[in-house]
This record gives sequence, structure tokens and C-alpha cells, in this order.
Amino acid sequence: MRYFLWLVPAEAQGSYPVGTWGLVMAGLGTVTLFTGTMQALKQEQTKRLLAFHSIGQAGYILLGLGTCLALLPASDWGVIALATTAFFGALFHTLNHALFKSLLFLNAGALLAATHTQDLNRLGGLLRWMPVTAVATLMASFSIAGVPLFNGFVSKWCIFSAAVQGGPWAAALPVLALIGILTSALTLASFIKFFGASFLGRTSTHVAACAAGRDTLEVGWMMRVPQMLLAGACLTLGLLPFLAVRLYEAGIEARPAGAGGVAGTGGRRRGRLVGGGRSGRQPDAVRTAGAGLDVGPGVWRGPGFEPARRRGPTGDGAVALRVRAGGGGKPVRRAPFLRRVETSFPLAGRRTAHAERERKGLVKA
Repeated sequence: MRYFLWLVPAEAQGSYPVGTWGLVMAGLGTVTLFTGTMQALKQEQTKRLLAFHSIGQAGYILLGLGTCLALLPASDWGVIALATTAFFGALFHTLNHALFKSLLFLNAGALLAATHTQDLNRLGGLLRWMPVTAVATLMASFSIAGVPLFNGFVSKWCIFSAAVQGGPWAAALPVLALIGILTSALTLASFIKFFGASFLGRTSTHVAACAAGRDTLEVGWMMRVPQMLLAGACLTLGLLPFLAVRLYEAGIEARPAGAGGVAGTGGRRRGRLVGGGRSGRQPDAVRTAGAGLDVGPGVWRGPGFEPARRRGPTGDGAVALRVRAGGGGKPVRRAPFLRRVETSFPLAGRRTAHAERERKGLVKA
């Protein structure tokens, strides 16, 4: 992100092939997520299986960033909104991967501490002796596979929906998204194997020997508490994903450069993904249909986009993105991630500002 969104100066954006680099990054991400997951399917050691899945999940993050870059050169407001959605999906998946992969490694450590082996072939029937670890493992498995109601679903949905709907502007993106979706199904199959071999089925001879004379094989409370906290975080961010939106908004607004190094936009309007600061007079947020997100795929399926000039509290004009359901009716609220979206990224800002002048007839098309 630092190389592609921050380091290129605004005056050099015209000669910078951001769309081409975005497709390259999206393609590399797709190859990474597919190969990492396929290698994980062949593993029989718990930690090796999780390590290969880390490679696969990094591929989803690259796919999201590549989709964002591939869509940025467009001058259409809806496409810029899709790029913002993909950018948020990549950031959100980074956070999600930290949560569910930490939980999975904690669970693998609990299995190792209880049975003294990482071999899935020697495990089985541990649900009876390790119910807390079993529930935490199931929740982490659903999260990494992108099952609805868990955090991995939201971030993957943002990435996939932006890539699929960005097809008219970058034809390769829907194909890459389809590969990512199919790979998510393979991820679920891999973790069904992981969970089933460890906790379900008949109790193996090795597990029976480890549990002889004991009522439980659970680890101590100092390991169980982090397991429960991480599992709760995976479920909470799946049900309330706007919390992640608020988190990233706060982080971006805390940076003087915001989401992109747009040094030439002037003192009062710094380049930010979420706007130039909190103010009671700034436009509100888009309420996305379905997912409860402030930004998300449900907004971009049918609405019409209408840029409108508003006067901010500091006196500087800012283009507000007003979204109308079905292209008509009253405008719904505007997304915090889209406040002053023309200054979010240098290239996007230049192109969308030019498109606005064309619409008003100030310049020739």
C-alpha cells in the first residue's frame, strides 16, 4: 500500500499505470491464495496446515488491493466506490486474519499440549475431553472459510463483490474473484478435515491413552480465556462489521496524509479516505442494505450515483457522493469511507474532478 498509494506524487499520476499494476497484483494474489490452499489440503500436521493457509489468506489481501488499484483509473463514481470497497475489504481481511489465525494456532497449541502430537492421523474423538477448544476451533474454521455471520465472510464479500462488479472496467477481475470463491470452498473442506480428524469420530488409541484417568484434556484458563476472546471477536465483527469501519476511519483520520499522499490538494483539504475531520455539518453515512456495513456490496448493485457540490464548514467546496436507490427517490446517507473520495487517492481525485468539470461543461470531453 505504501508503494502504490502513498509514494507516487500527485503530479506524476498521469504517467503511472496504476490499473496495470492493480491487475498484476490481483493476479499474483489469486495464484497465491489458490496454491497456498491446495498445499494446505495435503498436510497432515496441524501447524503446517495452518501455515500454508496463512499463505492463502495473504493472497486474498493482495486480491483486494489489486482490485482497488485496477479500478482507480476509472472516472465513474460507482467504480471509485467499488475501489474503496475493495480497499476496505483488504484492510478488514488483514485484521480478520490476525484474529482467526491467532485463534487457530492457539487451538493447535492446545491440541499439542493435550496429546503431545501434531499428527492428525493420531487424533480423533477429542470433543468429549476438549469442548471449549472444539467450539473455538469450529468458530475459527468458519471465519477463515468465509461462512456468513463470521468476520471472514464480510471482508471476502467486499473483495469479491468489488471484483465481480468491476468487470466492465477490468475484465479479468470477475474471473479472479470466481477462483477466490471456489478456493474459499476448498478452505472450508480443509478445515472440515482439520476439525473432524481432531474432535469427531471414534476416539483414537493415542487420545484414549492421553485421557486415561482424566476428566478433561483442556489447557489451563490462561490459554482458554484468549481462545474465548478471539472467538468472540470473530463473531462480533461478523455481526457488527461497522466496528471495523469505525476503527479504520479513526486510524486514517489520525494520519496527517490520510489514505494517500495528496500533498498538492491544499492545506484545508488533505487527502483522506474518510474526509477532512469530524464535523457536525459533514454529510452522513450510506446505510448499506443487508450487511449493516457503512460501505459494502449492497450499495453498488442498483443505485444511481450523483455527485453534488456542497459547501463545508471551512468554506471549501467538497464533492459529496449522493446515492439514490434505483436512480431515483430521495438520496440516502453518504458513506464515511467516501467523504471527499476525490482526494482519497491522487489518481482517483484527478480523474473524478475532471469528470465533474466535464459534466458541468467547463471543459471539453
